[in-house]
Amino acid sequence: MEFELRPCKSKAALEAVPSAQVRLDFGRIAARYSPLARTPQVLVLSVDAVQVVVHRFGKLTFRDCAERRAREIATRLYAEAGL
Repeated sequence: MEFELRPCKSKAALEAVPSAQVRLDFGRIAARYSPLARTPQVLVLSVDAVQVVVHRFGKLTFRDCAERRAREIATRLYAEAGL
């Protein structure tokens, strides 16, 4: 799965944005991780002590996370989502 990792607009976090249009399977992700919060469009997860906001359209937002770690988590989440 190809994606771009970049600072979010506020520069307080990083975001991974898929190169292609996707729709994530929240059921599959929620079965693997225990969501801290869930809405029809967003899941909030704690992955290896990193808060990750997962948007249904594929964007991932990482708070307080180094770029290398965010890239590793994004690669894993996209793979686990079947992408």
